[in-house]
Amino acid sequence: TGQTVGIADLRKGCSTFLRDNGKLYDLAECLTNGSGWANLQAADINNQGRIIGYGELNGVQQAFVAVPVTQP
Repeated sequence: TGQTVGIADLRKGCSTFLRDNGKLYDLAECLTNGSGWANLQAADINNQGRIIGYGELNGVQQAFVAVPVTQP
């Protein structure tokens, strides 16, 4: 689908990103404020745009599946 995930060394430090049609999105900035997630590491993305990986949720390492949501 033209999307990839990985780690990018951005000006503010390393960050997990989604690359969609040539544009980089910081996954941490795409989460709902106050979600509790930190230190995200994306591992893969499927054809439906679902991202799997791991990170820390309230200080405990957890796996995640991020499901894309269309903005109104």
